[in-house]
Amino acid sequence: MTQDRMNGIIIGVFYFVAAVASVIAVISYEPLLSEQWYMSVANGFKTKVLLGVINDLLLVLSAVGTAVMLFPYLRRWNEHLALGHLCFRFMEAVLIAIGVVSILGLLQLSIHYEANSLTTEENLYEIGYMLQAFHRWTSMLGPNFMLGVNTAMYSYFALSNRFSTKTVIVVWYDYGCTRIYSRSIRNVRYGRASICRKRNYCSTRGHL
Repeated sequence: MTQDRMNGIIIGVFYFVAAVASVIAVISYEPLLSEQWYMSVANGFKTKVLLGVINDLLLVLSAVGTAVMLFPYLRRWNEHLALGHLCFRFMEAVLIAIGVVSILGLLQLSIHYEANSLTTEENLYEIGYMLQAFHRWTSMLGPNFMLGVNTAMYSYFALSNRFSTKTVIVVWYDYGCTRIYSRSIRNVRYGRASICRKRNYCSTRGHL
């Protein structure tokens, strides 16, 4: 087996792990991103949330792995775009990792709430909503916006260098890029209003 073929297998494994880990993480975070997030530990969801954190960390490693492994090949055709792909992929991984921190913060608050070890619960809900919004925005900018930029680069490489002999595959890939990118823009445009409506919080505080 040649080194290029081995690298191709490794890249494929990274992409597979990234796809599976991202889905598991989203499902596992549901208790902490709900209205009664502070009851997550009391309701027995601590292990489920930690499973999501582990999968998100695997997603970060996989994102970095795909960027590093693809860079030597992409730079053969366009070094500037290859470097751009590397940077945006790294930024996606950084934003995902920052989102994990907000999840761990919510989990820590839920642990203290369940143990009745909080000195005061006066600002508990406000802090929780802030951390939830923080995670939501990192998700919009990382797995949505940055991923959309990366997907656009993939499409350009595929079209300009004939990586794929099937034009329909490239067109479908570009369509996916457009959907991802437009969704991130829409979320950024309407994200604040939807969060305020859901929480009924902005009207009482004047800000998120």
